Amino acid sequence: MVQKIIYKLSKFLYYKFAFKLENEEKRQLLLKEINENNQINLKIEEDSINSLEQLFKGVTLNCFDIGGANDLQPHWFKIQKFANFFSFEPDERSYSELVLKKQHLLNYRIFNCALGSKNEIRPFYLYNEKTGSTLYDFKENYVKDYTNKYIYPIEQIQIETKTLDFIITENNISFVNLIKLDVQGAELEILKGLTFNNIWKNIYCVELEVNFHDVYEGASNFPDVKAFFEEKGFVLFDLRIERIYDVNNDVKNQLFNEYFGTIKPIPSISAKIWEADHIYIRDINWVLKNINDFEDFKKYLIILITYNFYYDAIKIVIEWFNINSSNIEHKFLLIELIQKIHKNDRKNVSKFENYLTSVDYKIWAQYMEVEFPSY
Repeated sequence: MVQKIIYKLSKFLYYKFAFKLENEEKRQLLLKEINENNQINLKIEEDSINSLEQLFKGVTLNCFDIGGANDLQPHWFKIQKFANFFSFEPDERSYSELVLKKQHLLNYRIFNCALGSKNEIRPFYLYNEKTGSTLYDFKENYVKDYTNKYIYPIEQIQIETKTLDFIITENNISFVNLIKLDVQGAELEILKGLTFNNIWKNIYCVELEVNFHDVYEGASNFPDVKAFFEEKGFVLFDLRIERIYDVNNDVKNQLFNEYFGTIKPIPSISAKIWEADHIYIRDINWVLKNINDFEDFKKYLIILITYNFYYDAIKIVIEWFNINSSNIEHKFLLIELIQKIHKNDRKNVSKFENYLTSVDYKIWAQYMEVEFPSY
C-alpha cells in the first residue's frame, strides 16, 4: 500500500511540476528522484520463476551490454538472476554509477573501456549528459542548438579502444549468446571487431540502435547494418522507432510557437523518423540447421522469451523436436514452461507501461521507450 501511494504521488508531482521547470538540470534531478524511489516493480510469480529456473538448468547464458549506462534494459529483467552479464561503459561517470549498483553481484562484470574496430588511442566526445558520449563527432554544423543541455558542453578527450576479439581473448570468454549495443553510431564498427567464427556461431541475438540520418562522421547506417546481419544468418525480428521534429530545439520551438501557438508537439503533427532500436535474431531455419545440442537450443529459446517472441518460441520447439526426436521427452515440458512465463508477462505489460508513463519515458531509452517489448 505504501509503495502504491509513493508511486501515485511521484507521478502526480512529476506531471504537476516537471514540465514547468525551465532548468533542465532540476528536471533531471526530479526524474532521478522518482526513479530511485519508485523502481520498476514487475512481480515475477513463483510459477514463472520456477519455469525460468528449469529453462536455465544446464545453461550458461553470456550477455554483452555494450554501452551499459544506467542499468540493464528492462526487457532483460526476467533473466537477470540467471544469466551472466558483461557490461562495457567507457564514460567514467556512468561506469562509477554501475559499479555502485552492481559490485555485489557475482554474475555481473563491468569493464571501464571503449570498444572499437582496432586497439588504439582515439578521440572520445563526452556529452553533458553521460548517456550520449560517443567515439564519433557530429557532422559539421549538424547540431547548432548550443543550449541543448543533453549535448553541450562537449569535452573531447583521448581514450583507448579495444576490439571484441581482444576482450574475449584477454578474459578467456569462450562464448557470447546475446549482445546489446548503444554506442551512438559505433555499433557496426564494434561488431566488425569480432572476427572469431567460433564466437559468432553462438550469438543468437543482437540488439542495437541505428540512426536513419547522417548525424555522426563514420557512423553505422541501416542498409549496411541489415546487410551485415543477413550475411550472418540473422533476421530483423523487430524495430522500435523514435521520431524527432528538429535536432535544433530553438528552431522547433520557434516554429511551433509562431504557427501553432505552442512550443510543445501537437499529437496530430507527426515527426520524421530519427532512429530505431533493432532486434536481430537468428533465423529459425539457421537454428534448425545449426543447433543440435539441447542446451544450446534452450539458450535460443530463452532469448526469444526474453524479447517476448512467444509465438516463435512455441513454433521453434515444435519444429526443432520434429528433427531432434531423441530429445522428444523434453518437448512438452518446454511448451509448458513457455506457457507459464507467458502468463506472467501478460500481467506485467500494463505495470511496465504505467511506470514508463510516470517518468515521461525518460528513464529507459532502449527499445525506444514504447510498450513492453513484443506483446
